[in-house]
Amino acid sequence: MTPMARQARSRLILTSVVLVGLAIIAFICFRSASAASRRVRIAQTELAQATKMTSEIERLNNAPRIASLEMESPDEISQRITSALKRLKSSATSLQSVDPQPPRRIAKSEYQIRATEVELGQVKLSDLARFITALTKDGQGLEVRDIVLSETRTASKTSETWTARLTLTQVIYSPTRR
Repeated sequence: MTPMARQARSRLILTSVVLVGLAIIAFICFRSASAASRRVRIAQTELAQATKMTSEIERLNNAPRIASLEMESPDEISQRITSALKRLKSSATSLQSVDPQPPRRIAKSEYQIRATEVELGQVKLSDLARFITALTKDGQGLEVRDIVLSETRTASKTSETWTARLTLTQVIYSPTRR
């Protein structure tokens, strides 16, 4: 074999090795790019699912947590108030007024809210707590939104009594017809 032939053969082998090396590198890069592309598609799908779940959580977070399926009449609310008042041990507590308001729709939701103003006279704080518990424990959508306490004019020195104004709210599930 002549030196020129050997040199040509060496170049051919070297070129073949370089080409095979480049092919191997190209194959590895292609597989790596395919795997990265697959991971990107999975991440995009998971992001879409997370975004959907987040919007659902936000929607549920803004919805009332307790809602009644039926709106109680003002007489039924008054009866519940009277019944809760009878459970108190103190006979000095008096029901001054009950003023149910008409229901209002909560924004553009499927819920309505009805406020009822209640005023109690000569109530002890412990009795007020029992009264509120008796009103709200049945889970029928009735909650105490506001409490305003003022000193009773005929306060005795032996027991502290208050005039309490409460705003009760009842949330009612009432879908609109579309």
